[in-house]
Amino acid sequence: LMFGCGLLRWGITESSTLERLGIAKEKKIIHPASYTDFKNAFDNLWDLRFHRQMSSFTRLSKVDDTVFLSELSREEKKMLQTTRDHIKTLAALLDHDFLGQGI
Repeated sequence: LMFGCGLLRWGITESSTLERLGIAKEKKIIHPASYTDFKNAFDNLWDLRFHRQMSSFTRLSKVDDTVFLSELSREEKKMLQTTRDHIKTLAALLDHDFLGQGI
């Protein structure tokens, strides 16, 4: 579960990542601006995944979650880097709060 284990500490057990993030924002576990960053990161990953799967389907190739960096545009690579940075930040925050590690 993406962003899941760290949020269990606060009783957030929803299966949907976006629902967990929304509740974390409501409980003031994460700042509203951070919520927006994390939601955008999540949306970007799903969008990238969807477009890659549709491209594979159109080419009659095997459809899976594989994304080859060499096939990404400059903008997609930049978006992916930003997304990775947001995910690393959230993971560090959750590790710090849940495990007392990091940050």
